[in-house]
Amino acid sequence: MNTLHLQTPIMINGKEIKELTYNTAKITVSQFLEAESRSSLIRGNARMNTTTHHFDHGFHVYLGMMAIITENPQVDVTDLERLNGYDVVQLANIGRDFIFAGAGGNSEGSTSGDTSEITPELTAQALEKSGDIPS
Repeated sequence: MNTLHLQTPIMINGKEIKELTYNTAKITVSQFLEAESRSSLIRGNARMNTTTHHFDHGFHVYLGMMAIITENPQVDVTDLERLNGYDVVQLANIGRDFIFAGAGGNSEGSTSGDTSEITPELTAQALEKSGDIPS
């Protein structure tokens, strides 16, 4: 289980929340599809340049939300949509890490002050696997 430390606390069910636990290994098929659906609704008719999940930042945000909800069933997506600032980036990082590393990337840790980067090698490997770039 990991912890998201919020820079700007939010109110959930009448309580000020400064941190939220999450677990990407518990994301269900239903939650994965809900994250994808919510991302598409927000994006509207705007088409992505790529069909891979790797570059859909809205999808990453909603996957991060689903990972939080797995550990905090009393929290709703509408609660998490009130996050702002760098907390949104941290939320997207949770989803991005899930897409790139899978649940295996869910080792003990925290996203506060996370300065991890996606390396060009990793991105190129992911694109080659997906067939989005010519070999």
